[in-house]
Formats: sequence, structure tokens, C-alpha cells
Amino acid sequence: MDVSLSSRNTFEVSRRQSAPDNLPEGLTLPADPTADQALKPKKLGISDFFSRSLFSRKAKEPRIPSQSAPGWKLFGKVPLRENPPKDSKTIQQEYEARTGKAANPPAQPGRRKNLEFEPLSTTALILEDRPANLPAKSTEEAQRHRQEYDEMVAEAKKREMKEAQKKKKIMKERYKQEEIIANAMVIWNTEILPNWETMRNTRKVRDLWWQGLPPSVRGKVWSLAIGNELNITPGKCLLYSVASLADRESSLDLIKLDISRTFPSLFIFQKGGPYHDLLHSVLGAYTCYRPDVGYVQGMSFIAAVLILNLEEADAFIAFANLLNKPCQMAFFRVDHDLMLKYFAAFEVFFEENLPRLFAHFQSYNLTPDLYLIDCEPVHAKKRKQDNVLGQYEKMPRKMQRLQEKEVIHLLPIKDKTGIIPQTMEKPVIKKEEDEEVEEETHSEEVEVLEAMPILSTQELLVLRRNKLEERKGRIAELGSAILSDPVNNIKKVKELRSMLMESDPHVAVTVRKLVMISLMEVFKDIVPSYRIRPLTEAEKGTKVKKETQQMREFEEGLVSQYKFYLENVEQTIKDWKQMKKKKSDTVSLKSYKGLAEVAVKCVCELLVALPHFNFHNNIIVVVVPLMNDNSKTVSQMCCEAVRKMLKQDKVGQASLGMVRVISGVVKSRNYDVKPEVLKALLCLRIKEVEVKRDVEDVAPKKKFMTFKEKRKNLSRMQRKWKKAEEKLEKELLEAEASESKDKKIKLHTETLNIVFLIYFRILKKAQKSVLLPTVLEGLAKFAHLINVEFFDDLLMVLHGLIESGDLNYRESLHCVQTAFNILSGQGDVLNIDPLKFYTHLYKTLFRLHAGSTNEDMLIVLQCLDTMLTKRRKQVTLQRALAFIKRLTTASMHTLPNSTIGILASNRVLMHTFPKSDILLDNESQGSGIYMPELDEPEYCNPQNTALWELHTLQRHYHPTVRKYAAHLLAGAPSEGSGALNMELSRK
Repeated sequence: MDVSLSSRNTFEVSRRQSAPDNLPEGLTLPADPTADQALKPKKLGISDFFSRSLFSRKAKEPRIPSQSAPGWKLFGKVPLRENPPKDSKTIQQEYEARTGKAANPPAQPGRRKNLEFEPLSTTALILEDRPANLPAKSTEEAQRHRQEYDEMVAEAKKREMKEAQKKKKIMKERYKQEEIIANAMVIWNTEILPNWETMRNTRKVRDLWWQGLPPSVRGKVWSLAIGNELNITPGKCLLYSVASLADRESSLDLIKLDISRTFPSLFIFQKGGPYHDLLHSVLGAYTCYRPDVGYVQGMSFIAAVLILNLEEADAFIAFANLLNKPCQMAFFRVDHDLMLKYFAAFEVFFEENLPRLFAHFQSYNLTPDLYLIDCEPVHAKKRKQDNVLGQYEKMPRKMQRLQEKEVIHLLPIKDKTGIIPQTMEKPVIKKEEDEEVEEETHSEEVEVLEAMPILSTQELLVLRRNKLEERKGRIAELGSAILSDPVNNIKKVKELRSMLMESDPHVAVTVRKLVMISLMEVFKDIVPSYRIRPLTEAEKGTKVKKETQQMREFEEGLVSQYKFYLENVEQTIKDWKQMKKKKSDTVSLKSYKGLAEVAVKCVCELLVALPHFNFHNNIIVVVVPLMNDNSKTVSQMCCEAVRKMLKQDKVGQASLGMVRVISGVVKSRNYDVKPEVLKALLCLRIKEVEVKRDVEDVAPKKKFMTFKEKRKNLSRMQRKWKKAEEKLEKELLEAEASESKDKKIKLHTETLNIVFLIYFRILKKAQKSVLLPTVLEGLAKFAHLINVEFFDDLLMVLHGLIESGDLNYRESLHCVQTAFNILSGQGDVLNIDPLKFYTHLYKTLFRLHAGSTNEDMLIVLQCLDTMLTKRRKQVTLQRALAFIKRLTTASMHTLPNSTIGILASNRVLMHTFPKSDILLDNESQGSGIYMPELDEPEYCNPQNTALWELHTLQRHYHPTVRKYAAHLLAGAPSEGSGALNMELSRK
């Protein structure tokens, strides 16, 4: 048997078979003696059968194919090639090398050079030669294939270029949208939400709303927009939610059916989803809250959208108030008369905006009641017409969620179109055990629901009232025990403080508020009037009496419990500011603000009542930042407490700590704080008179016996005990922080340095800040205490502010007042002419009128008293006459209270400058005429005019104004017929 089959003979046969019939001239095939033998039919040997790949299974041990072992292909038996299979990129490179084309064509204008595209995996197969057992390609066919390949590659590149540009455009639009949302979120949080009541109806808010609400503020804006006209509290939400569990109305059955059809593609509201129970609770609570409305099919979609953006209680409040609107309530309660009115309004709106569609609907007799109403309430049993579609919609539907079947990948099939993948689904075997487990869990849920007590709303309210009464009784019992004997019952403070962690959600908020206030009052009563210092190691090791040891334990327990109480209160405030939901979920997020307000009130009370006790600086650190809080209630509460503390502080230590913290807060926030924060500094007791009086108030009042008195009235043993008693009393007085006058002045000096540092920083860096009026007012009050070295620079800064024109009238008056307060104190020793400040005040006097500037009259009168009366030796008669004339003219344009103040000031000026009576004479004095339009008081010739305005004021409707005008016309006498009565003259 002949079994010799070489690969060379096989290749020769294949080549001759695939050669063309007609060869070109000049080309001949070489003669091969073995060709005829190879063309003859040969007998197959046993090696042929073993060399064929008859089965699809692979051999266990892979072998390297030899040249003598022929392989199999789809179109016949051909020998295996020595080269490995080529990928599409390799084929393309070989083609470009043969044709002489560059591997990378030159980039066309407008096309990006850094983008490289690869053709599809099957695109380059068109360039391959046909198998050896098939006719070879002709030159025209190969050329056509190359042309088609070039077109396919160009088309592929063009298509991929378009896709890349499309993706780039989509990403650019997405980034732009995200940037718009981020900017909108900042605007909502910083501008709109803090000022919601004033900005809710503005066009800016409406335009931003139409652009879409950012997810982070969506729930809050919805709650504010919907409002709470029904005054529903979170407690009511809980009551109705609990009541819905015990309700067996038919509407609850419909709720269960409708929840499964609510946004089914999300799979979050269906049974087993994270929002299934929450949605059922809200809808059931509303059914119990409004049994007259019940549940209407479609309500679940509204509630679901609210739940995705709000907490459970807030979602229920918004849901109930939204459905309470007239339009929604008319359709949900099937008020046919009101529904017809809404239908008529809709048709008018429809016709105006979409006239063609409206005409189309009218041609087919489509009325709004056919396509606007999607469902009707459950309680509406009587219908005017049978609605087959509505009945079908209420039929129960089950969402069948088939388990995804596992896919098995089979061997692919290759044909002339390419490779076809083959897969099959793995059969799923249903287990009966899973069904049994589901039945058991369902039965357990039913048993739990049946085990819960069925309570009505009234019973729930009674239960809550009983719990509150029980907690109140316990708080009162503990508080009374502590106040009756603080030393022995100090441990009960800890028990009372533990009630701050009340875990019952029905009464948690109320109980915590009561405990915070009760502890605050207890500490105010039992805290001693001295600061408790920690014991040293020597004092701890010393043996003392039982009473002393008991007192030490009381003081140690008091300080520790006071510290823990302050930490709890501070944490309550932090929870409100951060709005972080706790794991226990005892207190809802909406209740945080109420708890925080009570906590702030307690801290403010302790700030004022216990300025001498431990941790007072910690309380200051908590209160001062809250002075600048966005909540108006909290801010006013803290500012009032700080002002009260500064007014009551006679020692100065607490004031110094407060000023330090205020300075740090103002600087850290870059002077962006409310003016009320700096206005509190105006309450500082930093006057020398107050220093002397405060030292006398705080100094020890007890008078000790002299040595002669002791020797005369006491025995030797009594004198010895009296000496020890007086020594102990002196130590107690030192512990009570009785400060000397020198130390108090030192504290006030340090406090003033910090205050002026704040003021000067604002004058230098933030001249256009809203704090400038407060700074000028503070400088005007404390100007007499400023160091002389700063006078020149400060006066230059004040004059620069006035000349800049950036100040309003009140601020410029504060500048003038500050300047003259400086000059009236230590500034008397300086040779400074404040003529420019006189000129500015004289020029702006006509701005006083009965409008908004009427409130600034008090500052004007204070300036006049400082400028003219107290500095009368430096004021010329011309200047005084000009001010009297202009003030009298301005008094005709002000309210009666301001007019009386101006006339009273003129009376003082007439007494201060006796020669001013020439203004009451009709005859002119000297040369020239009076020029009222001139703003220079020295050169307007006031001596050549008269106070004719007083005759007009004599007919004023206010009786006091008439009396003052007549008094001034008489020359302002101190006695006689023209004198004022005692009551007016004292003013």
C-alpha cells in the first residue's frame, strides 16, 4: 500500500488546479515528471484517516503540527501553514506595503491627528487570497477588492470620527449641565433659601426653578413652596401612620395593589424594595387622616416622588397639603360642579395655546373629562356611567419577575457571512423548599400584624399624654430632691441628665426640652458664687474633716455634671447645624431646630447668670458664633444675652474673654458678620466713672474689729478664735474674686485694645462693609479713651471717609461725632483745627427732614453740643450765629419731637453766646447780605439776618413748639413772663 503523501506534491497539485486556463504569452509552466502521477487518483492509506481531524474534541496533549500532516478547512483538505493566523491590522500593513501607500495617510484639514482608528475585524479579509483549492483572483477583482477595502476603511474612520465627536459633544453638554446645577445649588443655598419669604415670588427664583432644582435642595424647596397650611406636626404623622396599620378599609387593599404598579422599572417601591413600606405607610396615614377622601388610584405616584426627596414625616406633610389644594381636592373628591369649571378653564387655555390640536379634538368630540381624569376615589361608589376601563384598571395585577436564566456558550459556527456565536439557556429547576419558606415568612408577618394592638387616634393621644405626665413627674421629683439638699443629692443630677437621652419617639422631643430647661434652673440655684478649682496632689493627700470631704465631693461632682451638661447642649446645637440623621431615629430632622433653640436659650441663660463659674469661656465660644447665625430667633437670643452680660460685668474678666472671641470670629470670617455682633460691644462698661463705682460695689463690705476692740470685748481664747475666723473670711473674699481698682483698670485697658484693634482693621480693610456704621458709632463712644498717638491718623481717616462720598448721612454724622469726642477729651492739648468737620455738619444740616433722617436728629444734637457748647472758647461768634440760623430753618421741616430738640439746642446756644441776640433784631449789623446757600459758616454773613422762622413756628400745631418759639423770640429769658416752666426748662 502506498502511503507516501508529501506536502510538496500536495502544494503543487493545489497550485496547478487554481492556475488560470489561459496563460499569458511567454509564460510556461515547468515540466514536472511527478505531475501526472499526482493527478491520478490515489489510494488512501491508513495515515490519511489518522491525519484528519474527524472529531471536534481536542487531543489531551497538544502537538506541534508538522508539514506532512495536512489540515481541514471548510472548502477541502489543504496543508497547514507554517505562519500563524494574521490579525486585521497585520493584513492591512502588508497590503499597504505591497501597494506602496503610507501606513498613516496624511491628516485631512479639520480632522484631529491624535485619533487612530482600526477597521473592523472582518474588514481586511477581503484582501486575503482565496484558498488554494479555489480559483485565484483576477487582477481586476483584486483591484476592485482593494478599492472596496479602501472605501470600507474610509467609511469606518468617518463613522468612528462622527461617534467620537458625538460622544465629545454629549460629555461637554453633561459637564455644562453639571456646572449649571452646581452654580444653581450655591445660589439656592446662599441667596434664596435664607430669604425665602422675600424672594419666592421673584422672577429670578422662577427662572431658576424652570431650569430644574438641584437634588440637594429639591426637598427643602418643595416643602417651603407647598407650605403647611394644615399645621401638621411630625407627631400627627406618626399617629396616623400607626393607625393605618390597624385599619382594614378597602382603600388599604387598593394601596397594596397600586404600590406594585408605581414606577415598576425602578424596583424600589415593589414588595421587598427599600421604599415599599415607607410608601405604604404614607398612603395609609393619609387614608386615616382624610377618610372622606380615602385613597385614589394614582396617589402613589405623587407620594413616591415626594418620598424620594423628603423624609417620611416631611413627605406626608407635603403630600397632605398638596392634595388639600382646591384643584386637586375637587378631582379627588369628585366635586362635579367644580370639575366642570376647571374643565372649562382648561379648554380656554388649550384653545389659546394649541388651536389646531384643539380643533382636532373637537372634531372627534373629545372632551377634557375623557382624557384628563385617569382614576376616581374608592369611596365614590355611585358613578354616573359605567367605566369599563376604570374597573379593569382596578383589577389586581402581579408583576412576574422571572429569574434570569444562566447562559451556556457553545462552539461558534462559521459560514460565508462570518462567525455566528451559539448559546443556550440553562434550565432552571424550581425548588419547593423556597415556596415553603416564603409561605412561612408570610404567615409570620401576618401573625406580627395581628399581634399589634389596634389603637384609635384618641387612644394614642391619651397614651402619649400619660407618658408625658409620667416623665414630668420624674423630672419634678429629681429637681426637688436636688434643690432641697444639693450636697447629698448631687448624684441625682446625673440621673436627671440621663433623661436627655430619651428614646421613646412619641415624647422624646418634649422630654429633652423639659430636661434641658430643668437642669439649667438647677445649676443656676446650686452653683456657688466662686470658681471651683481642682485640688492639688498635696490637698488630696491631706486628711480633712468629714464635712470638708463631703463638700469636696459635691464640688467635684457638680463641676463634672455641669461639664457633661454643657457638652450635651453643645452637641444638640451641632446636630441642628449639621442636620445629620442619627442611627436611633428617635428625633426627626425637623425637630432639631426646636431642640436647638431650647439649647441656645439654656446656654444664654447660663452665660448671663454664671459669669464667674467654671467653663464660662467655653459657653462664650458656643454663643458668639451663633450671634451671626442665619436663624433670626437664635441670633437675637445670643446678641441679647451678650449685651446683658457685658452690662452686668463689674469685674471685667468675662468681658475680656467675650471681646477676644468676638475679635477672632470677625477676623476668621473676613469681616462678613452681622452688625449686631459689633453693636454688642457698645454695652461694655469701660468708663472711668463706672470703674470706680464697680470697684466699690465688688469690694468687701465687712468691717473687721480692731485690736483695741478685741482686747476690750473678747477674752484671750475668743480673740484667738476671732483671728482664725477673720483669716478664713479674707481667704473667702479672695476666692470670690474681689478685684482691686488697679487690676480692673488693667483688664479694661486690655479689652479696649482689642476693641480698637477690631475697629481699626475694619476702617483699613473693609471701609465699604455694613459694619462701618457700627464701627463709627463705637469710636464715637470710646473716642475719649483712645491714645493720643493715634489722633492725627484717625482724624485723617475720618475726613477721608467723609470726602469719599461712600457714607450715608448717619455714618457721616458718626464720623463727625467721633472726631469731636476725640478733640473734647485728651485732644484739647493738641493744636488741631476741625474746621472741615464744622463745614461738613453745617453743609448737611438741610438733609434733616420729616422722613427717614428724622431718626438721626439725636446724633446731630449730640454733635452740636460737643462742637459748640463744650468747645465754646474755640468757636467764633460768626460760626455760632450761622449754626443757630440754619438750625432754625431746618426746624420747619422736621417732626415735632425733632423741632423741639432743635429749639432747645438753640436756647442753650443763646445762653452760651449772649451776643447771638442780634438775630432777634430786624436791623442789619455790618456790611453785606446773608447768603444762606453758602456752605461756609464763617463767610455767610449770619449777623445780617433774623430768625423770622420763629414767628412761623408760633403758629405751629404742637403746643410745646409754640411755647419754645415764643420763649426764643423773647430772648430766652430764665425768669419772667417769657420764661419756660420748670418741666420744659429742665429738658
